Parts: sequence; structure tokens; C-alpha cells
Amino acid sequence: GDKDVALRYLANQGHSMLNLSLSNIASNNSGNYNADVRLIMKYSKYLHTRVKQFDATGIDYVRDERSNNSTTQEGGRLRSLSTEKGLLRETESVQKQIDSLLKNSFMENDINNDIVLTAFRLLVNDLLALFQELNEGVINILEHYFEMSKYDAERSLKVYKKFVDQTKYVIDYLRVAKHLEYATKLHVPTIKHAPTALTSSLEEYLDDPNFEANRRQYLAEKGNKQNADSPKKPIFGNRDETKTTPQQTQQQQQQQQQQHPIYQTNAKANSNTSIPSATQVSRSSVVMLNPVTEITKSRKFKPAGSLPNTNQLHAQF
Repeated sequence: GDKDVALRYLANQGHSMLNLSLSNIASNNSGNYNADVRLIMKYSKYLHTRVKQFDATGIDYVRDERSNNSTTQEGGRLRSLSTEKGLLRETESVQKQIDSLLKNSFMENDINNDIVLTAFRLLVNDLLALFQELNEGVINILEHYFEMSKYDAERSLKVYKKFVDQTKYVIDYLRVAKHLEYATKLHVPTIKHAPTALTSSLEEYLDDPNFEANRRQYLAEKGNKQNADSPKKPIFGNRDETKTTPQQTQQQQQQQQQQHPIYQTNAKANSNTSIPSATQVSRSSVVMLNPVTEITKSRKFKPAGSLPNTNQLHAQF
């Protein structure tokens, strides 16, 4: 059947079903709720946000991340979505859902019955998927940051700053989940704090008075590089025609990004230090390919923007 039928129904007709403040629960308790009822009401607000964002984007990011990473291992929708097709808007949508989910906070001794445990398990499941999707979206944004208009670059910087802050709260939330793995039967990966050092570099590039000139130069150099590297096609075609591999494409992107003024400036200031390209910075993250179903695997998770060890950099790419 239709995989999104429940969310679509709630988006079109069932908003009131999730508004428990208008339900019999509220009217019968007159504001005197026990802990379980308060939990259910907060959980319903998160679901309401998820439905609202599904209505706005048409995408269930929890299902998207799970289905793509568990079948094709190619990552969620935000890993390859272009800026023109809504990368920034959809990444912001995922951030709103994570904000709403994190309001369902727990102390370890709060999880003392089956109702609370089940709700907590569902929330952790969703958080792992949403945070993975967000990480991939931020990786994608960083890879295209130097190509963006100033408006999009400013918006991207806000997304990254929020991502850094959200990562702190996600780590705290999953710390409780890590202690309760025996009860939830969920593997909770180790997540590291997102680096704040990258923020200053992104801001420096954005505040440069020659922003537009730098951007046009970067785009021109990228276009020239692509034209120079693209093989000439024979008139009648050739089945054995050489194709550019994904690895070659990534190497070309790295070379282009290293020619960007921000890296040239850094290279002069740090002549003895190898400056990684934007692709190297963003793709150095260890992505959780399937955080929900790979219960038995221990997988460390470094948020997008993590600076790699320069000695290990070439091994990763």
C-alpha cells in the first residue's frame, strides 16, 4: 500500500487528532496530569510537527533515511538534493523536527514503565534517522557552499550554526539512550561534537568584500576544469568510450575547491599545514549507513564538518 498514507491523512484531515490539549484527556483532568499523560501530550506535539513538515515538503525523512540506507546504502534524499531543488528548505525542515523531538526529554529514572519505554524507544529510533538525514544534508551544503549566492550562503551558515548547537543536545539525549540499550534493544552510536572552528572559516568567506568576484572566479575555474577533463565524443559514438568514475569526479571537485581564495589565503598563513578542501572537510564524516537495523555494529559518528587528520586524509579518499 501507500507508504505515507497515515501521514498524508493526518496532514489533510487529522490535525485535531494530534492536538491532545483539545481532547478528552485535557478536559477530564483539568490540568492535573500524571507523568505518563504529560509524556503522551509532549509526544503528540512532536508528531504534529512531523506531520506539519510532511505537509510542507511531501517527504517523511524518517522513512526516507531508513529505506535508502537499508536497501541501496546510497544515503537519504538530502545527500544528493541540489540547492535549486530545495536542499536548504528541506534541511531546515529536518532541523525543526529534531527541535520538536528533543523537547521530549527524559532522565534515566523517568523510564520506569512500558508506556514510557516504548515512547522513548520510538523517539530514539526517529532521532537516529533524522540526525543522520541532517548530517547528510549539512555535508551536501558544505560541498556546494562556495557555489551559492550570498543569500543562500548566509542561510547555509545559519543551518550549520544550528547544526552545531543541535548536535550538543542530540549527544545529551543519546547518552541516556546509550545507558538503556539493554532495555530498548537499539544500538546507539557514539556521536562527537560538531566542530566550531569551521564556522569562523565560513563566516570569513561570507564577509569578504570580494564575495561575488571570488564566487564567479570559483565557478569559472570549475567550469573550465570540467570542460578540460570531459572526453571528446566521437561522431558515431563508441561503446568503449571512457567514462569519468565517481572517484575521479570527487578528485576533480577537491582540486577545484583547493583553488578557492579561502584556501589560498589559509595556505599562505599556514604554509607548513595541508589545508583540506571543502569536500574533504565534509566527506571526512563517518556516516551511519543504517543506524536503526545494524544493532550489533559499533559505529562512531563524526558530524559533518569534522576536520580529518591530515595523515589519514588520503586514506579516506
